[in-house]
Amino acid sequence: MSVAISKAWISSVKQNIHGFQQYHNLFERKTPYQSSPFDGIHFVTDKPLTADFLILAALFARVNYHYLQPNQHYMKSYSFGCVRVFVNPKHRNMHIIKIVINPSQGGLTLQQVIDWLVFIVGRTTDVWMKVIHPKIDVAGLDTLECIRSIWWPTYRKKPDYERFKDQTLYLGSRESKQQLVVYDKAKHMKSDSLLTRIELRHKYEKGSEIAFDDFHQQLLLKNWFKEVYLISATEDFIDELLDQFKNKVRKPYIGQTMKSLSPYQRKKILSQLSALNLAVSMSNEYTNQLLRWLSFN
Repeated sequence: MSVAISKAWISSVKQNIHGFQQYHNLFERKTPYQSSPFDGIHFVTDKPLTADFLILAALFARVNYHYLQPNQHYMKSYSFGCVRVFVNPKHRNMHIIKIVINPSQGGLTLQQVIDWLVFIVGRTTDVWMKVIHPKIDVAGLDTLECIRSIWWPTYRKKPDYERFKDQTLYLGSRESKQQLVVYDKAKHMKSDSLLTRIELRHKYEKGSEIAFDDFHQQLLLKNWFKEVYLISATEDFIDELLDQFKNKVRKPYIGQTMKSLSPYQRKKILSQLSALNLAVSMSNEYTNQLLRWLSFN
């Protein structure tokens, strides 16, 4: 039996999955590598692990213990590489199970994500979304150029553009509800091509987690990137637009320039740039990548 397996699964899966026909649907790569618009999804639930999952874990999983890791809130985890299941919470009032699935790394379809949840805890009812990392991969876009031209109004903390030059830009703090991250994905993949990843890391606060079934039903209605823009105007043209607002000076990065303006001024400049196709929302790119991923179901 021939099954395509993503390199991101741990070695025990890649070496042995061909001999276990009953599990191949969980691990088989059914989408192109990195094509999913979700780089990671964290689920929580109070449902117990199924007997079938425990059998699979005994065959393939790497078991890790986190007793002495202060940043880890669960004492034990079962890892398959792209799917990790955390059990034995360290604190009261925590969900007894946390499940982390990376469909982008695993080459998984949405149906496979659902199949994993059912396999692990029996059903998707009472499974909640805790963290989600929607992302866009833009081929042919230089990462530093993206960092210079990206605008996202939601963050409050001022980013240190110089510190992350040629590396990674973080808009918003790690502790905030949302953080936008821009980085060189080709470098991470050890590729010579140009590939920039724009990733939105969203956390649902305690008590506001969304049920997975609701998330599934509303998947096409939620556009995570509608306020993320790439602005391609020249420096001279930006200077001309800023002339309408006295004493406003262009900064080295468009995000710095936009952040220095009042909400009214930002809205006006963004409208002027959009009318000339010099400010492009990333919402269409996200929708296209989402629809492409869903077509593999």
